[in-house]
Amino acid sequence: MSLMNDNVYKLFEILFNVHEWICHEIVILSIISKEMRNLVMDSSLKINFIMMYQRNNKRFQQIFNSLKRNNLFRNVISVNLFNNGGIGVIQTITDEELNLQNIVYVDIGNNLLGNNDDLAKRLSLCPLTTLEVNNNNFNSGFLKNLFTNTKKNFSNLVLFNISYNKIGVEGAKIIASQLPSLEKLQKFNICNCNIRKEGAESIASNIGQCTGLTSLNLSFNDIGTKVAIEFLKTGLVSLNLRNNCIRDEDEDEYEEFASKLNCLTRLKKLNLADNCIRKPSKFGKALKNLKLLNLSGTDFNDLDNLEENDIYNLTLALKENTTLIDLNLSGNDIERDAAEHIIFSLNCTNLFSLDLSENQIDDGVKGIVKYCQEKFLALKYLDTDDNMSWDKRYGFN
Repeated sequence: MSLMNDNVYKLFEILFNVHEWICHEIVILSIISKEMRNLVMDSSLKINFIMMYQRNNKRFQQIFNSLKRNNLFRNVISVNLFNNGGIGVIQTITDEELNLQNIVYVDIGNNLLGNNDDLAKRLSLCPLTTLEVNNNNFNSGFLKNLFTNTKKNFSNLVLFNISYNKIGVEGAKIIASQLPSLEKLQKFNICNCNIRKEGAESIASNIGQCTGLTSLNLSFNDIGTKVAIEFLKTGLVSLNLRNNCIRDEDEDEYEEFASKLNCLTRLKKLNLADNCIRKPSKFGKALKNLKLLNLSGTDFNDLDNLEENDIYNLTLALKENTTLIDLNLSGNDIERDAAEHIIFSLNCTNLFSLDLSENQIDDGVKGIVKYCQEKFLALKYLDTDDNMSWDKRYGFN
């Protein structure tokens, strides 16, 4: 491509980045000179219509019509329609006007589309590297149509986000059957899809074939401790198991869970919030190199003797971590002594976010805030709300 065409490409990439804050400055293609239109005919286009339909319906329609009139949809390689009520308009583009074999990036998340067989079949024809279809009320029928041509076209898929859809156990099994062909998958988000234990078991049986997987979000699926163990693969960098009925009540299962978690030497982000994990120090080795740790609402708390409960051991594990930038210990009923023991032992000087809300730190909050402000110079977010002790809260003093 010539230098002039390079500049045209940059112009059009900016032109179609129609976020609401710049949409009033968008130039309509119909007023662009014929010469410039000819130059862009052989250029790839990235169209970004994030939230534009709601913000400026008329302008959205104008740009859409201009693209269609000048037959430029055939050059599109990237489409971002996240949270965009105008996706119905986009779907009026015919197959003749849109070259599906060019499209490698699609984000149609947060549109509450409901099942759409035609959309799924068209997506199945795109050689996608990124597919985000989260929060669309899709069920397993969408997945059946989506994976019609997977072995041919999805072999380069790197990111797949199907979260907040109603795919259930059947949908999980469909995905599981396709995982062997998704050899390049690196990021997989199946959060809040109601896959439960049975669906998770199906995915776990094949996910090991995605050897490049580094990020996995299984949160809000109630998969249980035993099944969660099957997802603890050694290459993971980011793992979200929030709200999955992971419990320490079965000692053998929990020991195995902790042991496998300790083997994730590359792990940088770990979210175990809203599970019953009263002994997080069991996987203390996994905590040492983390950048993000969320243990919110995991039921570990301060007992009468600090030395006899897990907070002391948790402190020892966190003390060795110098990389942590985001720590969430909210909703654990941690009392003042335990909170001070943890915070005063931290050596992560780049800590950016610390959430201690919904505990029982009570009158120790002021001292902790002062300490954090002095020690953690990078700290931008500190939440200590709702820390009244139970005695004061319920008038037992």
